[in-house]
Amino acid sequence: MELTDILVVLAAIPAVAQQPPAQFGHRLGSSIAFLTHGPDIEEPGRPEAILIKSAESLRAFMQDQLRARMEQLANGNGADIPLVKNPDGSTTPLLVSPRPSAAFETWAEQQSSDYAESAKTGFAGIERTEGKAILRRFVRDDLRQIYVSYEVTVEILPDGTYRVNFGPSSSEPPADLRAKADWKLQSPARYPVPQIMKDGDAIRLELYSNNGRRVVDYIHVGRQDRMVIHTQAPHDSYAGDAELTITQPSFRVNGVGATAVGTPETIRGSSLWVYVPGHGRYILSLQAHTDLGFESAGEVAGSSLMFTEADGNVIRIDSAGRIASGSGTYLVHVLPDASWMPADAQDRGRVTIGAAPWL
Repeated sequence: MELTDILVVLAAIPAVAQQPPAQFGHRLGSSIAFLTHGPDIEEPGRPEAILIKSAESLRAFMQDQLRARMEQLANGNGADIPLVKNPDGSTTPLLVSPRPSAAFETWAEQQSSDYAESAKTGFAGIERTEGKAILRRFVRDDLRQIYVSYEVTVEILPDGTYRVNFGPSSSEPPADLRAKADWKLQSPARYPVPQIMKDGDAIRLELYSNNGRRVVDYIHVGRQDRMVIHTQAPHDSYAGDAELTITQPSFRVNGVGATAVGTPETIRGSSLWVYVPGHGRYILSLQAHTDLGFESAGEVAGSSLMFTEADGNVIRIDSAGRIASGSGTYLVHVLPDASWMPADAQDRGRVTIGAAPWL
């Protein structure tokens, strides 16, 4: 059998190995697409698979993945492993390619397992030009008869970062769904503003909600071997005294670094606030505080906290140490105060952070 028949299929490791506890939600699916064409690789009809055209390209592909996987393991970062589908129907694990990619994880937060059984995810189309890829993404839930789609445009910038834009998909929903009045054909209610992303970043995009529970995509852009893949859905912290601890913080707004006012070495509290020039102040908490008007707008995992405000701006805070106790991924609840500014006019052009002891 010729090597032209070998497909490199991007597949998840077995569901038993990666499925989180049911109360924390379920991964509905994952998809990945390379941002650039390889010199000896082309894509057939299925966008989630690539066709190896020669023995030389297969060897080069596997060597690249071996180097990437060694670095990944050294950093303690596990991820879904692609499989090669062999001509006899068997599969062989491959390692993660360092080629620039866009990866999508779809999660149902706090959902029952029927979401995982009924949902399909993938691409309605992919277009590539020099240094640019347009990815038309869809999630289809046959049980609840919901089809949601959107489009992501990724540009590879000279400095190794990526400019990412979100918007409605230019692809029509499938014809069989357009003819059915009982199907909901929709797009996300709101998109992040254009972002500058680097390897290791992810954007959380809420796709739709059903009976008060959310279905979200996490969009990763860059090298696969540097992506931090979720192992569970974010969830509320059940400790009433849970604190946020931020040490030597750095800030980015829509992916661009922001200058901060000098802060203490460590800021700790059950609620913190951050002022962002031009946007106002945001009060952050691991507790829902729905009676005070807080909304779930982001998450914290390890040493990073990210939230998206109502106008689509994404604010990231990175810490020198773990921000929330425990090893989980926790929802961050946000209360905006657009009119607030620092008393000192000199500080109004810089990010400021502090504890919010009144909560």
